Amino acid sequence: MSKIRDLIFFISLFASYIYFSVEAVFGENLIGADDSPPSYKYYCIICFISFFIVFYYQVKVLKVNRRMLFSFFVISIYILSSFINGYWNMKSGLCLIAFCLPASCMGIYYSRTHLYGHLMKYFDLLIPFMSMSLVFMLSNLVMVAAEGIKQYSQIISNLAAMCYLFDIFILAFGHKYERFHFATTKWYRYFCFLLIPLYVFVIFFSGGRGGAVIVFVGTLILLIITKQSLKKIMGLTIVISLCVYFIISQLDDSLIAMLEVNADRLFSYISSEGLDMSQTSNRDSVFETAMVFISDSPLWGYGLFGYYDVLGYYPHNLFLEILLQGGAIFLVFSLWALWIMFIKLCKMQKNNNSLYLLLPFIIYPFVQLLFTGSYMETPFFWFSVMFVVNYDVSSKNTMIESSVRLNNSF
Repeated sequence: MSKIRDLIFFISLFASYIYFSVEAVFGENLIGADDSPPSYKYYCIICFISFFIVFYYQVKVLKVNRRMLFSFFVISIYILSSFINGYWNMKSGLCLIAFCLPASCMGIYYSRTHLYGHLMKYFDLLIPFMSMSLVFMLSNLVMVAAEGIKQYSQIISNLAAMCYLFDIFILAFGHKYERFHFATTKWYRYFCFLLIPLYVFVIFFSGGRGGAVIVFVGTLILLIITKQSLKKIMGLTIVISLCVYFIISQLDDSLIAMLEVNADRLFSYISSEGLDMSQTSNRDSVFETAMVFISDSPLWGYGLFGYYDVLGYYPHNLFLEILLQGGAIFLVFSLWALWIMFIKLCKMQKNNNSLYLLLPFIIYPFVQLLFTGSYMETPFFWFSVMFVVNYDVSSKNTMIESSVRLNNSF
């Protein structure tokens, strides 16, 4: 029954991505959770309930310690704050409860049990489906663009970037954990490599700036970790470029024109004088407005959800959001905590290099949160933070050894 546990946990962690991918296959042009049909809410409720039923039986095998209590204390403060400020039934509060709370619990559980590889195992099933759904999403985007509604999509770009990140890290470190038999074959490895050009093309065609930044940062970190030679890097770059060129050569003139516009949009904020924030979908005005309110309460901020009452929306930047929530005091504490977690993460990966597979869960949200979204609505952020906080660096258990110990715990 451990397989059922891991499958339910996996679906809960990737709940929104899976749902919108399924909707895309069926031809739905959904922009995001705000435009989702009632079925999305029922789907989230089912995932939420299923997760906690399974988690209740699983958590009994864990011994409660100070790190675990501290983790639940932190997430409880956020949830309690959403109720006090009346945001529990708004998008930010619902995302925190429906997605971030389960993600936090999963981070604690997989960190304590060292069964992280069991979670990653199911991504081998998700990669083919996500890749297919990206093609449908692009088709839907073309239809929307033809109607003059919208020509680019940050959501599609981010989804492609997420798939790209997991794909390249699984290609590099997938041998570090137990996988499905089909995923260990050379043909599946070739398939995963051939998907890389597709992800790159999707990011350029969809015109999402965030996806391009995530791909650049993720690739750079992987190259630093694996210490690839310049010759091999150049060879892979040429192969990927040729594959992308082949995909582009199959497009008609109207699609190529759309590709050119969206590709220019990816780097429109980079000029000869540096970064031009006026070319970042009004982020410059959002940041300026946020700074005005920060200057009005620089020390204490407005509260975890209280800043919504003055600003009306999140500032699309992790550090500006922290300043709005708790001012300079909260920012200093957060930077100190992030530094401590970074040092701990380095020690974790030094002792157990299979934990390099945790990096996509860290790179994706932290890069994304620098220019879009809110960390209170980002499950991967909570999963990775809780995983690092609760990990026992002194433990020598590997993922495979732990799977033998807890295989029959359900």
